Amino acid sequence: MKLHSPSRFGALFALAAAIASGPASAQTDLTNLVEPLKTYRFGDSTAALDTIAARVSASRAAPEQRRAMANALAEILSSNAGFDAKQFACRQLVFVADDEQVQGLASLLSDDALAHYALLVLARLRSPAAADAAVKALPGSHGRTEIEILDTLADLGDARVVGAAESRLVAQDSALRDAAAAALAKIADGHALDLLLACYSRAGSADQARLGHVLLGVANRVQHLGNPTAAIQIYDTLNRNSANPVLSAAAMRGIAVIQGDRALPMLLEALAQEGTHRQAVAAVALRELPGPAVIERLAGAVTKLHGRSQLLALQILSERPGTSAAPAIVALRRSTIAAVRTAALRAAGSLGDPSAVPILISAAAAGGSEERAAARDSLVRLRGAAVDRALMAVLDTGAPPAQVEAIVALGRRGSMGITPRLLKAARNSNANVRVAALRVIRDQGTPTSLPALTDLLMGTLANDRDPVIDAVAQIVRRFPEARVGLPALLDRLGLATSPADRLALVMVIGQVGGQRAFTALRRATGDPASGVRLAALSALAEWPTDEPMPDLLRIARAAQDASQRALALRGYLRMAGSSELRTPDEAFGLIDQVRSIAVRPEEKRLILAGLSRFPSLKAIEYAESLVHDPDVGSEAELAVVEIGRVTCGAWPQKTCSSLESIAKSGKLDAARKRAESVLAATRGFGDFVVAWEVSPAYQRDGADYARLFDVPFAPEDGNGAGVPWRLMPPGAGTDLPWLLDLLALLGGEQRVAYLRSSVWTESPRDLVLEAGSDDGLKVWWNGSITISHNTARAVAPRQEKATVHANAGWNQILMKVTQSIQGWGACARLTAADGSPAIGLRFAIPSSVN
Repeated sequence: MKLHSPSRFGALFALAAAIASGPASAQTDLTNLVEPLKTYRFGDSTAALDTIAARVSASRAAPEQRRAMANALAEILSSNAGFDAKQFACRQLVFVADDEQVQGLASLLSDDALAHYALLVLARLRSPAAADAAVKALPGSHGRTEIEILDTLADLGDARVVGAAESRLVAQDSALRDAAAAALAKIADGHALDLLLACYSRAGSADQARLGHVLLGVANRVQHLGNPTAAIQIYDTLNRNSANPVLSAAAMRGIAVIQGDRALPMLLEALAQEGTHRQAVAAVALRELPGPAVIERLAGAVTKLHGRSQLLALQILSERPGTSAAPAIVALRRSTIAAVRTAALRAAGSLGDPSAVPILISAAAAGGSEERAAARDSLVRLRGAAVDRALMAVLDTGAPPAQVEAIVALGRRGSMGITPRLLKAARNSNANVRVAALRVIRDQGTPTSLPALTDLLMGTLANDRDPVIDAVAQIVRRFPEARVGLPALLDRLGLATSPADRLALVMVIGQVGGQRAFTALRRATGDPASGVRLAALSALAEWPTDEPMPDLLRIARAAQDASQRALALRGYLRMAGSSELRTPDEAFGLIDQVRSIAVRPEEKRLILAGLSRFPSLKAIEYAESLVHDPDVGSEAELAVVEIGRVTCGAWPQKTCSSLESIAKSGKLDAARKRAESVLAATRGFGDFVVAWEVSPAYQRDGADYARLFDVPFAPEDGNGAGVPWRLMPPGAGTDLPWLLDLLALLGGEQRVAYLRSSVWTESPRDLVLEAGSDDGLKVWWNGSITISHNTARAVAPRQEKATVHANAGWNQILMKVTQSIQGWGACARLTAADGSPAIGLRFAIPSSVN
């Protein structure tokens, strides 16, 4: 906001007082007001100018005051005042002057310094008197003043400027010539246009270019004013000037806008002019001209064009559907230029009709890579049921490559009612045709296709059944209700005598899911044919729940076949760690059941690979027991390190001992380096609490992190019973070893998680809990809230402090940490009440002390 100076406020108060005191007093005040202006020079105080400007503004609403103010300012113009005063007076007269002040303004037109300001006022008056003053001053003017008088007369629409401009069109001064042309352009009557056109025709190249642009503007304006004849006269003159291709092209477009499709011969001729401005502008005009005649003429001419013009024509045709270009496409398919052939195929998608289908199918099946892509795209873009029928006809008469392309096109078009015909094609003797048909059925089929697909499965050779099985599986995934077709599959399975048939059916049933499928698969694990047994076992090993675990354990113990045992073990181990409701000890207990049967190296590796998903002391001890095994020692070393990375906070002594052994004498270089890295991180723990268990992440629809802060989830209820707590790894690096990185562990946004730890002290005492978080943090100490800060921030130590009272024995810490976006984590440490290290504390995960 601009602040007014004291002088400005003074002027306003003086003005208000003068107006309030009556006409006579106001007139006297006006004389006194204007008089100081006569001696004003730039740099003096502007107080007087501010007062005058305020009076001018106030007088505009009162005719008598306005007239008096204008006359007072006009007196300045005829006085001996300097330039600064007179130009200020002119600027104010713009708001209040009328014809009464024209004489005073006219006196300034002979002064090159002040003429500009006088003309500003005369142009605003727009009166005959103002025009007369300008006309009278013009003969004696020169330079900038002469140019501005011409411009003012043209703005006033005074026809006398035409004669004045005519003589100046041949002036030596190029600026004056341009001003004369500009004045004629503003008048733009018949005589002015004739003068401009005549001047243009005899001008040199430089002047002609400038005049041409002036004429182009005139033509555009008179066209919009409803005089297309005059516009065409100008456009024709410019269009014929090949010496200036830019003007010529612009004029050609103007002609096309006015004449429409009558300009087509001219545009088509220009389109053939390779690499010119006219070619580019003609292409734009052909895109914009309305009506079917444009496309019909262009489609008929496209075969006669060459090079870029042909490509432009095809592009325009592809953008303006409305007529069949199949004959042109047929002709251009024989072009020796690959780009032209491709463009023709692309245009067919917009302009083609069913007759274009054979051309496009042929190109899609046998053209170059770009041509195939263009043809396939056009087959999709062609509209109408007749196109679908033409594609279906290819399935009856075409060669196998053409049939494949027709099937793919029908699928991409989403054509309706084609499934029966595709099912027939799925029995074709050509493998490529069969696969293409089954892929479309797979992607677009419905449960009604399942019985036919089942029949097809039974009638297909064993080596060709995979696409059929895939089609059934995808349909079932898209339509869970497709399980209604399961009884028919189960009946077929019960009746099938061929192992190959039973194998195919088991593979399908395994992807259907549901309890009846599960029962059938369990039964099939005892099938006499090993292939069927293996297929059923594979389906059970990938089952989405852990329901097959007892069967997998039974098979792993009893199987004589190594591949079956390995498959059962892999599925069993995956399911052992798949439930968040299992604690690491419970999961390890399930693994412990297969330790005795994992005697082969590959079976031991399966167990070692799964151990890192449920880190615990038992897991690290098991991995250590295999470190010296000659077959899996390397894998065991890596497992020890990976488990130790997570357990080093909860069980630092045991974990560090195991890691030190690997770092000192491990056989695998990668394991030694990783062990050393984890040990280095543990040395940075200091007095931070690193023994934590973490809950799952919790969310609620419509609630962001700030609202979730006050939503109580299960861990806040009592001691968190029923929550699937798991071990929280400390920081992975030496830079932030104390960081509890929830983002790395749980990921996600707009959610919360809980962390809990147990702290032991021998005797009661006060401690200071220091904590940090990303984002919000709520902390309970022995069930009572001690810290609560709903915020968004990056984590850092000591962001929050609270004094807590520790009871003798174990004390409980529970932290709730919210997550907005990006980082998510927390940290905590305990000190003595005076801030010194808290001696004698022990930390443990609550599940190990409860």
